[in-house]
Amino acid sequence: MCGLCLPHCPTFVLHETEAESPRGRIALIQGMASGALEADSALLEHLDNCLGCRACEAMCPSHVRYGKIRDNAIRLLAEKKAVPPPPASTRLSHYLLERSGYLAPAVYKLLQLYRQSRLRRFIKPAGNSTLGKFDALLPNEKNAPAPPAFSPAIGQKRGSVALFHGCSAELLEPATAWSAIRLLNLLGYDVHSPQRQVCCGALAVQRGDAKTAHQLQRQNFEAFAHLDIEAIISFNSGCGARLQEYESPLHARDKVVDICDFLRHCEWPAPLPWKPLQQRIALHTPCTLRNVLKAADAPAELLRKIPEIDLIELDAGGQCCGAAGDYMLNHPETAAQLRTPKLDALEKSGARVLLSSNAGCARHLAAGAAEKGIEIAVMHPVVLLEKQIQVTN
Repeated sequence: MCGLCLPHCPTFVLHETEAESPRGRIALIQGMASGALEADSALLEHLDNCLGCRACEAMCPSHVRYGKIRDNAIRLLAEKKAVPPPPASTRLSHYLLERSGYLAPAVYKLLQLYRQSRLRRFIKPAGNSTLGKFDALLPNEKNAPAPPAFSPAIGQKRGSVALFHGCSAELLEPATAWSAIRLLNLLGYDVHSPQRQVCCGALAVQRGDAKTAHQLQRQNFEAFAHLDIEAIISFNSGCGARLQEYESPLHARDKVVDICDFLRHCEWPAPLPWKPLQQRIALHTPCTLRNVLKAADAPAELLRKIPEIDLIELDAGGQCCGAAGDYMLNHPETAAQLRTPKLDALEKSGARVLLSSNAGCARHLAAGAAEKGIEIAVMHPVVLLEKQIQVTN
């Protein structure tokens, strides 16, 4: 209750009202828990406006677990039927993402047909409509085949790891998984990609659906439990953050690590056939990488291995870009406001490549750049890293 977190809260900075701050939201939750406040739509609105960026936790001298408090409050509100059903577009995206392990081939095919169809010509200009905003978030990269269940190390074996694909990464940036596997194999690691893994459950937690979140958690535990591995590696920071906060029985959550954080601690063979990159590259740091996984400096440290790279960090005060899972769909105006400083910094930098360790942030920033007329290639740091190494398998 000290208020030191307030200037670090994106919604408090925007609205300058106590109810839109971590301290204010905790007070509202306390009021609901004690029975002094009704669990109604007004209370839900303030909690729902929170991005879940966890910047408050990173700055809290008392280590208050604000994220856990808020998640439990949303769950209680959902149980009390105080949470209204989300828009149809949100329900559809949740349905597809949480079942991506089963539906991915069909969804890939549908996306490919949609990209080539005349229907997209009518939807794309309607940028302010729900469908228009959803369309803007779709990647333009070609679909990649699903990674094999096992990819052996190249040369001397140093260990075995497992790769968590997640759902958003699988649908929004399929090429990233392949880059991650090739780099890990090059560094001497066998890579397991369990075919039974599913969505991490972050979206279910976000909407207060404890039953679905627990079911997805259990399925992931079963997918990874039999493997003799030293790490579960995630290349989407949002998924990694959720996996690290799994409750029992996934005791292996202590093994969860972000791909860039893992790679920077690896022993890299020398000399490597690095290709110099005489180009300015902008790097965006997702909130989950900074505030939950505590690995904000990992991508930059890793990327500086590339000779002659001109790397700038798109910090913009260290605040959230506005993506925040499905927040960008449910709160488009606030999400756009929070994205603007990032886009302004990107445009001023002159960079033509933007890197992000979160698929949602990457698509949100890419859509904003397109609206603003900024020509930019957006990718995961490991994709650029692998491109600059002349790897042959």
